[in-house]
Amino acid sequence: MTTIITQKNVSTNDENIEFGRRRYKTSLKTIGWIGVILPLFSFKSANDFFAPILINLPFSDSIFSFLVSMEEIFGSNRLLLWPLALMVLAAGYFAGFGERKSAQKRLDSINSMKKLEELDWRSFEEILADYYLLKGYRVTLAGGGGGGGDGGIDLIIRKGFKKIIVQAKHYKNNVGVSIVREMLGVMKIEKAHKVIICTTAGFSKEAVQTAKNQPVQLIKGEEILGMFMSINSVNKKNK
Repeated sequence: MTTIITQKNVSTNDENIEFGRRRYKTSLKTIGWIGVILPLFSFKSANDFFAPILINLPFSDSIFSFLVSMEEIFGSNRLLLWPLALMVLAAGYFAGFGERKSAQKRLDSINSMKKLEELDWRSFEEILADYYLLKGYRVTLAGGGGGGGDGGIDLIIRKGFKKIIVQAKHYKNNVGVSIVREMLGVMKIEKAHKVIICTTAGFSKEAVQTAKNQPVQLIKGEEILGMFMSINSVNKKNK
């Protein structure tokens, strides 16, 4: 019987602040880029550029209406909007830099199996999120709040157009084959490219056998610690 090291509890205030900060960073970047891009369509040169390309398309009227609307909305105000948009955009990227710095600090603190095993369920998910963030992935914490409504997905990580789902198992005993089969099903439903299952323990022989020749990566405790130590070493060299 599989034993969970720590039961899922409601997220702490600190965790909620962390989630909020990540959403805040993304919102700033989105608003900033919208503020930079939309006024570009208010130039007459934009109309002159798009007109020959779009004139024969079925939806050309809608495009032209959009361009006229942009010109009416922004007009000469675009020169005032751009500095503000660039400031918002810069704030978003600055928040991203702060997030990476915080992630590195948390990752540095996990330097032994004892410390990895002492993490609670949410901290284990968070530290994996920190690792993939530092590896250049866009990370979404999908579990959130301990409600169990995440469909087996704890993280969604993306690089380019690839979507990978991650499940974190903070167990004492080995993860069984049922989890691997479940996640393969979730992967198909979510139209993901790959599944990663991370555990503080290990995997049963049947689980390992089932994962062979499948887009499933199984990562156990010692390997997770090695990943953390590796990225810590690389970042220290780059300082």
